[in-house]
Order: sequence, then C-alpha cells, then structure tokens
Amino acid sequence: MLLLLLLFQGPTVQELQALLEKSETMQPAGLSEPAGYALQDPLVAALSPTWGQSFGWKAGLTNPVIQQRFGVDHPISGKMFRQRMYLLERKIPLEDLRGHVLELDLIVRIGSDQIMTAESDAELFACLDGWCGFIELPFLAYPPGEKLTGGDLAAINCGFSHGVMGHWYGLPQNALDATGFGAIQADISVGEKVLAQGSVSAMMTHPLIVVRWLRDHAIERGQPLKKGDYLSLGGMAAPMPLPGPGVFLVRYQLGDKLLDSFYLQFK
Repeated sequence: MLLLLLLFQGPTVQELQALLEKSETMQPAGLSEPAGYALQDPLVAALSPTWGQSFGWKAGLTNPVIQQRFGVDHPISGKMFRQRMYLLERKIPLEDLRGHVLELDLIVRIGSDQIMTAESDAELFACLDGWCGFIELPFLAYPPGEKLTGGDLAAINCGFSHGVMGHWYGLPQNALDATGFGAIQADISVGEKVLAQGSVSAMMTHPLIVVRWLRDHAIERGQPLKKGDYLSLGGMAAPMPLPGPGVFLVRYQLGDKLLDSFYLQFK
C-alpha cells in the first residue's frame, strides 16, 4: 500500500525522512521539479535535528549526458550536512553505506558576498576563498533501472547522504587561477590499479559554470548564497560502486602538478 501511495500520489516529507534515515529504497513518483523542491525544503528541516544544520549546496546532474536521462537540461540541487561528513583519518564502516555509491567531486567555499553580482569567470573565481577534493557517497534511493525525473531527485535532496572532504586549500593557490581551475583532474586507486578517474570538465564543461548556476538557482529559490557557504560542484566521473574494505588513494592534479592527495579507508 505504501508503494502505491508513493507511486501515484508522491511521497510525504515524513516518508522521505524515514526512508533516507534508514537507507531504504522507494519507487519514483515522476515528480515535477517544483513538486520535488517543495518536498526538499521541509525534508532538509526535518533531517537537521539528527543530521545537523546544512552548511552548503550540492549540484547533481552536472553532466549533460546524465541530464538527458532525467529529461532535463540543467543540474538539480540539494543541501549538505556537515555532521554527515566522515573525517579523513576515520575508517569508514561499509555497513553504514548500504545502497550508496562513490563519486569524485570538488568543494569550494564562498569568500565574498559579491558573488551575488559577479559576472565573469574571473569575478566568480575571485569570490571563492578555498577548495578541497571531495568524495561524495550518495545514496541511491530508487531501485536501479527506474525512470526518474529531476523532481524525483530533488525530492530526495539530490541523494546527499555522506561524504569525505580532503585537505583544505586557500584560493588563489599557487598558479591555480580561473583557467587552471577548469582543468583539474582526479583519480582514485588501490595499488597500481586506477578504479576511477575524471576531470572537472564533466561539470557543465567548467566548474565555474556550476558555481554560476548554483548562484542563480539559489536566488530563484529565495535562498541566496552568502559568504561561508560551501558548494559541491558535481561528479568528475560516473559514480562507481563502493570498493570493498581497504585503503584507497585519491589524487587531484593540474597537469603534472599534484594539488592534493589523501587516503580513504573502508572497513
């Protein structure tokens, strides 16, 4: 009966909260984007007592190829919760991540309220005061193979569940300017085997385009960005299944220059 209600009437906030907190899947309801975001805002408020306050935004569907599968031509947003971030030195229990996948991502922080009026890429970049590599561990709340809409993804807060932030670097960092920022590459490996690799060019062709989209989108939702907000800019490669227990190396590079590296530990 619950599945029928979810399918034909759409989920309630209480149903979404229960499913996400228990990492249980649901059938998609084919929601419109306005309907999905109308559920997302109260869902974020309902999750906050246990997940902590939101500290920033995430952009999903930043790859045009993935957008086509959802029938949209733009990203979908969600909110991030700091208490759901694993510390770098922690061994992450795989039993807590049933139904999750792994994505190479990137986070930036807004350092100036002038981002609200910035126009050029250089102006947008100047409004960012730091960045870090980010391994997102999103939850697949819908069964594999189901046809989804952008609204379905918005309703589950764009799948945000857990993540691991790398080392923090201020901007500008050495020779990392707005142009270089659009050429960062990353990979995750174990031993000599590369498990996944990608580039920020998968983020709407340039990560600053995602920053601009999030800025404009937040204004449309009546929740303008502000100094101190963190922005997750989307996947640099296709999501990969979680690896088994072990230690995995994550690297972020600009050409031959290593920008950051850290280890993920799963148990």
